[in-house]
Amino acid sequence: MPTPRSIKEQIASGNYALVDPLDYIIIGFLPDEGSLFMGLYPNGELVPNLLKKFTAEQRKAITSTMLSARLRVLHLMGLVVCKERGVSAGGKQVWQRTAKGAAELKKWKGGKNGSADVG
Repeated sequence: MPTPRSIKEQIASGNYALVDPLDYIIIGFLPDEGSLFMGLYPNGELVPNLLKKFTAEQRKAITSTMLSARLRVLHLMGLVVCKERGVSAGGKQVWQRTAKGAAELKKWKGGKNGSADVG
């Protein structure tokens, strides 16, 4: 049987691993799926705002392009979702963590005896 080639195929076959600690930090910075701002619009993070949550030192090694790529992969894994921000947002989308993402984050933090300084 040939080896899956695309990331989507690899994820579908269960052949994937999270980038530790980057993916967990990203998931930790996101609000839960279904969170609303003022009860009206999805509460979530845009990539530029997410980048600002990292320390100045971390931002030297992380770009918005890298974050966008990791969010797309996490989305394929079912750990984050992308939601339309609202009617006047000009089509911008925000990211939220899924229940599966929250469970992965909790499991990761538990493996670090709760010492992970994330969301």
